[in-house]
Amino acid sequence: MGYSFSMSGHLCCDHCGIDTGVRKRKCPHNYCPPAALCDTCYKERSAAMKEYHDKHCRTAAAEYDARKAERSALESKGVPVRCSALANKKHGVHVIFRSSKGEVGYYMSTEVYRSIPLLANATPADYRKMGKLKKAPTTFYSVAAKAA
Repeated sequence: MGYSFSMSGHLCCDHCGIDTGVRKRKCPHNYCPPAALCDTCYKERSAAMKEYHDKHCRTAAAEYDARKAERSALESKGVPVRCSALANKKHGVHVIFRSSKGEVGYYMSTEVYRSIPLLANATPADYRKMGKLKKAPTTFYSVAAKAA
């Protein structure tokens, strides 16, 4: 969701709607988008916001940072990690993996692709445990160009 602005272009408070003295208030864990709050609403809600951020954002931010560090470590070792995918009528799912050595592409069935959660750092080796992979281009556009 985006921010609301008044007709004069000022940022509006997410809670009361006024457009004076409003600032974006960052998540202390840099996880969720900043809330736009005036000083009054911020004072009223700061304790509840702190509790919310500590309960929800702290854990989620730590999990995100761990996934990011794992991905970086794998890629720097040259292990390709899933970076994008596109459904393909002929081949199931076209998946592109990226590492420090470049990119590789594979086709796989929809079932194999869905066997690993989207937020997980998936590698071709992980997918091979679930089913067959077939070599594919490293760009989705080359497939479209060949079909034309």
